[in-house]
Amino acid sequence: MITFSRALPNIGRIIRRHLHTLHTSDRMKEVFSEPPLVAFRRDCNLQDILVHKK
Repeated sequence: MITFSRALPNIGRIIRRHLHTLHTSDRMKEVFSEPPLVAFRRDCNLQDILVHKK
């Protein structure tokens, strides 16, 4: 899981672009038959910093 930031490049596009590199190995082709799903974790915002979690 990756913490979201607007400064990051498009990770999903990079993975799809280089998926053929993973598919050169038969084992990796079996594991990654479809492109992996990229999930982002929400970064802390001002409310998270100022308000207690209770």
